[in-house]
Amino acid sequence: MEAGEPPSAALAREVREELGLDRLFTRVLALEWVPPTLPGMDGTGFPGEHLYVYEGGTLSPADLAAVVLPPREVTGLVWARPEELGAYMVASDVPRVRAALAARGAGGPVVLEDGRPPGGAGKRGGHTDT
Repeated sequence: MEAGEPPSAALAREVREELGLDRLFTRVLALEWVPPTLPGMDGTGFPGEHLYVYEGGTLSPADLAAVVLPPREVTGLVWARPEELGAYMVASDVPRVRAALAARGAGGPVVLEDGRPPGGAGKRGGHTDT
């Protein structure tokens, strides 16, 4: 996000820059707080962050034909089932995406803290899961 840029506008800009698609993002599926103890961020000064996952809709054949991948930034697209995400994503991102997909099907957003609902059992606590 650029300074002063709303999350939905930042997402629309990134999708335009990285895929060549103009989309409007109005529905949040998940909001996650990621702690400063994220694996791999030790000693970096990472303060933690809030991540938004928006509903992006379904891509039509025309949308797919319009996709333009920027060289050296995005190398390809992969269609994967939720159970296959661990093969294509950073392990710490998988629970967030699965929760967002479940929220999409359930019709409402989900709030996550370190990959789990607040107060939920089984917090990651710095561990990765797939």
